[in-house]
Amino acid sequence: MPVRISFSMTTDTRRAARSDHLRHALDYARAAERVAELTRNGQFQLAETLAERIAELLLGEFSCERVRVEVEKPEALPDAVSVGVAIERSRDDLG
Repeated sequence: MPVRISFSMTTDTRRAARSDHLRHALDYARAAERVAELTRNGQFQLAETLAERIAELLLGEFSCERVRVEVEKPEALPDAVSVGVAIERSRDDLG
């Protein structure tokens, strides 16, 4: 079943904004690649499980303080455009 994933990462952007240099910013392209790899290679029954694993990956591999992850299943119900889950997690939530 296809899924649609959206995520945002919260971080202090002042250094990147001052320098206007990519090396001081979050690498969204790399983050998107990693999320795509996780999604392709994982076998998740629940949108909730996938969302949690994505949050763990982003918080563990990227210098962000918080993440918001949305996972939608566009074809899950015949009478709905889409169903899904949205979560927010922080570094403090990592065990």
